Amino acid sequence: MENWHSQSETENFIWKGLQGLGITPRDVAVEGLEVRIEVTRTKEIRLPVWALCAGISELSSSGIRRNLIKDWSLESQLGYLVWKGRRNGHR
Repeated sequence: MENWHSQSETENFIWKGLQGLGITPRDVAVEGLEVRIEVTRTKEIRLPVWALCAGISELSSSGIRRNLIKDWSLESQLGYLVWKGRRNGHR
């Protein structure tokens, strides 16, 4: 994540990227090297920022987009993005 200048820019990238993919979490907050995403009022998950951003970039630029993941749960959608980001070795 060397290219990001602030947490607010990173949060903005994540919000816009997720919305562009049809994914709408309740809340997103970048906390150091992790992003905290509120899944429900009582549940949140933490993901590596670099992997989530890489997955968003990867899926946004592919032809697959939301058709593949639109019917999945929020946790499954986010897990797929992180997997996609890690798999392609972006760091």
